[in-house]
Amino acid sequence: MLVATKNFTFDVLLTAYLLHIALTPPYKALDAMSVVVIAGHTFARFVSKNKANIRNNSKESSELTITSCNLQYGNDVTAICVKDLVSRNPDYIVTLETSDTMYTRIREEMTDYIPVKQGEGRLGELAYIWAHTRVSDNTDFSGVVPVRGTGDLLPLIRVRVRNEQVTLVGVHLTVPDKKAGLEVWSQSFTDLEICVKDTMGSPILAGDFNATMEHSGMRKLNKVLQDSAVSCGVRNSRTWPTDGYVFKKLLPWAVMGLDHVMVSRNLTVERYTEYRVHGSDHKAICVKIRISSE
Repeated sequence: MLVATKNFTFDVLLTAYLLHIALTPPYKALDAMSVVVIAGHTFARFVSKNKANIRNNSKESSELTITSCNLQYGNDVTAICVKDLVSRNPDYIVTLETSDTMYTRIREEMTDYIPVKQGEGRLGELAYIWAHTRVSDNTDFSGVVPVRGTGDLLPLIRVRVRNEQVTLVGVHLTVPDKKAGLEVWSQSFTDLEICVKDTMGSPILAGDFNATMEHSGMRKLNKVLQDSAVSCGVRNSRTWPTDGYVFKKLLPWAVMGLDHVMVSRNLTVERYTEYRVHGSDHKAICVKIRISSE
């Protein structure tokens, strides 16, 4: 503050002196020399300030925005649904429980995005990672993560953000019902842990985990990653069911946080948002992530 005050006072005095020279002709050689000296001093301060800004920006920062939503298999995807998906203008969108018909409609409506990777679920539903055209050239690699016991193939892409490499996985884990069983469901989390430990770059898992943060599998996963909701102070996320399905529509609001975006601990989650998507029984999650590199 003292430095700022001193600089301000000095600038006021210089300005007053220049006005004095300008308003009191005739002009002398000494006046001209004073103007040259003052101009040189001002230029030097300008250069010095810019150098300081360059030093302050030596740690480059970039943002990455990801939206994830289980679209509910069989949903009659409308223009309103797609508008909801892109409403936060994300760089990448993960869509789950997407049928061939839904995929075709999304391609027609979501013109600024292209699919960069497809995954498959055990019941035939598809999972996609979509990239905005502004970042579609940043993908270095795409593949799938197999989940043992279910046959699920989770879509994976590896992208460049500044000098950092980020691996994004679209997650849709099986429901722990009679068909799959708790053992298979638990194995899914083990496979995700292996994926995180073996992945290149900073991992981000986004999707429907069919589990809350209270389940043991999520607690283990949270030891190597950070839940974006918790990182932003949202301790009780509620993403399903938006239509009160579990309680036969007695409670017309979501009661369980089954959808998550789990982020590498070296990344910073700046914003977490839950919002409705037309036609789906899951809320969408949009997360803004800051990625810095020295």
